Amino acid sequence: MNTKPIIAVVVTLMIVRDGRILLTKRSVQETRAPEDDGKYWHLPGGTLDYGEHPEQTAIREAKEEVGLDVKVHKLIGVTTRTKESHKWHGIIMTYLCSLHDPNQQLTLLQAETTDYAWLNYEDLDDTKLLPGIRDQIDFYFRIDK
Repeated sequence: MNTKPIIAVVVTLMIVRDGRILLTKRSVQETRAPEDDGKYWHLPGGTLDYGEHPEQTAIREAKEEVGLDVKVHKLIGVTTRTKESHKWHGIIMTYLCSLHDPNQQLTLLQAETTDYAWLNYEDLDDTKLLPGIRDQIDFYFRIDK
């Protein structure tokens, strides 16, 4: 077992269309969260690549995970999460994004994403969110609403 701690920068996307938030479910093979069994909802996103700006990560991850072209508007929050069992510490940056073309169709890339939903904020109380995701979503609603 690797005992050297891992520090990762993770970029998540708060994609809003018609007042609804895009959430996805990650396939069990792709999840890095030990508590995630593929049944939790997430914000789309992923790990920053070497030399990449976080806004570039947001654009890349939107395309890779759900086939969408997005415009990054602003950073809406930064939080951290640790997984002691994996000696992992994530710095999670959440960006507000919109679709370049509001009519573009979302495409699930089955290797990473198994489902998606556009949800209203009020629907989140009844939604099984991965721990920490609600805090990221609340960044937006505390600041902009």
